[in-house]
Amino acid sequence: MNIEIDLQPTIEPDLHVFHPFPTQAATGCTGTGAIAGEKGFTLGLDQVDATLGGGLPRGCLHEVFAHEVGDAGASAGFALALALRAAGEGRHIVWVRHAFAVLEQGDLYAPGLAQFGIDPDRVLLISAKSETMVLRAGLEALRSPALGAVLLEIWGKAGFLDLTASRRMMLAASRSGVTGFILRAAGQPQPSSSLTRWQVRAAPSVGLAAGAPSNPVFDILLDRHRAGIAGGRWHLEWNRDRKSFDLSAAQPARFDEPLATPKRSAAKPLPGSVVSLPVDRPAASPEDQKPFRKTG
Repeated sequence: MNIEIDLQPTIEPDLHVFHPFPTQAATGCTGTGAIAGEKGFTLGLDQVDATLGGGLPRGCLHEVFAHEVGDAGASAGFALALALRAAGEGRHIVWVRHAFAVLEQGDLYAPGLAQFGIDPDRVLLISAKSETMVLRAGLEALRSPALGAVLLEIWGKAGFLDLTASRRMMLAASRSGVTGFILRAAGQPQPSSSLTRWQVRAAPSVGLAAGAPSNPVFDILLDRHRAGIAGGRWHLEWNRDRKSFDLSAAQPARFDEPLATPKRSAAKPLPGSVVSLPVDRPAASPEDQKPFRKTG
């Protein structure tokens, strides 16, 4: 379901006129709306879940950053995977997208969501034309205990996403038990009340027979955990059938170094001629790109 919201500028809400935030923050993350009484969710991988103290709590706010602009798709995939595990079986996920993010990356593709392992009917898509509308819609969604998870996607500098705004969303998540994920691309981290902060970049997957694409792989870094848990870095592969993560066969280098391309399988190539395309220069010289002219 796709919902578009567009309030006129004269009545566009200001985050600073929301209900006042109490002086004492909630002590726990999960509220009365916890899914089936479960206060946390795991990534499905013992090595990572042990580092996280058994997994991640529901009813909290988590941040997922794209390491670079080109990693926006990977960060969205990782955030969606976390949301899918946090939502529980059958519950809907609300995805609030900044209109600028749609312009930069395009609309979500329903068959792609299905191949990722999620029923597209479970995703309620909201398109908001401004950052404040993303935050407003996300806050209202986090207040609904009927939902499983909420994704708020903001592109670029998030000037309105300050401590006050993140505290309000954290409190809403704590009361409802709904887990929120703030997805950021082309923007720098800033002070936030989120429990965890992740950085994600795309990583090459190991091809299957005949070079067929494999499961998506994410190079992730736990940049911050407010509970005092030390950060970590993992190379994770998403298994759409089990809806959980596995350790990728390729081991990552330092997060600021390029990843080495993993070895491909030794399967025979497909028959037929294939034209190679250059990736670091135009497909034709400027002279060759001139339009053809009829002669004679």
